[in-house]
Amino acid sequence: NYSFPSGYAGMDALLSSGRSLPQAVVCANDKMAIGAITRCREAGIRVPDDLIVTGFDDSVLAQIHQPGLTTVRRSEIHCGHMAYELARDAVQTGAHPQPQAIYGEVLFSGSCGCPEAEKMNVSDLRDRLMDKIFRTETETYFIKTLMAEVTSLNNFSDFLSVFDNYTRRLNLGDVFINLCGDAEQYRHEIENDANGIGAGRDLSVYAATSTMVLGYLDGRQLEPVIFNTADIIPPQYTSSDQGRFWFVFPLHHRDHCFGSIVFGNKREVFQTQTMNLFALAVCNSLETILEYDRKTSLMNKLDKLRQEDPLTHIYNRAGAAQHWPELIRYAKEKKLFPAAIFMDIDDLKGVNDRYTHEEGDRYITAVSEVIRSCCGPHDIAVRFGGDEFIIYTAVAESEAVEKQITAIRTTLEAYNKAHPSGY
Repeated sequence: NYSFPSGYAGMDALLSSGRSLPQAVVCANDKMAIGAITRCREAGIRVPDDLIVTGFDDSVLAQIHQPGLTTVRRSEIHCGHMAYELARDAVQTGAHPQPQAIYGEVLFSGSCGCPEAEKMNVSDLRDRLMDKIFRTETETYFIKTLMAEVTSLNNFSDFLSVFDNYTRRLNLGDVFINLCGDAEQYRHEIENDANGIGAGRDLSVYAATSTMVLGYLDGRQLEPVIFNTADIIPPQYTSSDQGRFWFVFPLHHRDHCFGSIVFGNKREVFQTQTMNLFALAVCNSLETILEYDRKTSLMNKLDKLRQEDPLTHIYNRAGAAQHWPELIRYAKEKKLFPAAIFMDIDDLKGVNDRYTHEEGDRYITAVSEVIRSCCGPHDIAVRFGGDEFIIYTAVAESEAVEKQITAIRTTLEAYNKAHPSGY
């Protein structure tokens, strides 16, 4: 994987194989070459006397390593221009791009037995190393504190606050955090999940639209906006007098796609792990928030089932007991008197026997709708038993209760005239 450990492990495998040493080992990059040389040094193998090792990249590491590392300098600017021209020609003419040879420049040095290449000025080398150490230590500190902070996030407002803060502290430059869908769609998916009916779309892929929830471009913070996901970033932010390139990191957890984080014009994407770790922190926090919202939605659903009559969707006894104290507090605050209206349905058993239990259920539901329509904002409508209902209320005088009873009777009569049923 182009790292120090992979070069070390590759050389270790070669030395453990029992085969005689080759004349040279050519590594895919400078880091792997240095890892291989480190293993050789541990095994008492001298580079270049016993074995030649070369790298590729012409990194700073190749210049400061002892012995100096023979490597290849590649022209990234030339590669970029060539890639652009091939893509442009393919778009304009439809021609299929042909493979192109890209020639690097070999830089011979001590690891192949050649004279050492000219070394970097010691003062400049120290400055560059100290600058790199400072940036690495600073970024590592911020990433560590970010990782610790995201473990306690459980709402989206805190998520935006934390990542806005660390986006600026880490000096990430142009960055867009884009999440699938919008807030309403997210709430709908969470509710559907709690109800066991699925999200309504394939959560393993991107939604058709995304919301840029946090964005910075050219040093200014951007307003959230909804855009077509296929555009990668909102189109209004892609126009520029200068060309830009974007690095897209998918945000996902297992089979759940959250969206993407897009970095712009940042060479550090290749050179450090900071942006990878930042994207990982975003994923971890989104996963935590998602699980918290799912559990909260499920708990609310369970609490509703515990308090609500499933047929009529008004409170049951447990719901009445839960909300009765609120009514008492309201009555004391407004200096009102608590009151209760008891009702039951006439001949429910006869309706069940003559018209089936389904019709009996419709009977109960119709009565509950009438009762609900006659309740005030602070009243508690309860299905107390099979055919028994109660309204808990708070009134200033007893006449108010009589008026409410009259309203219920009047509404029932109107309902019966509009919906004749034979009972």
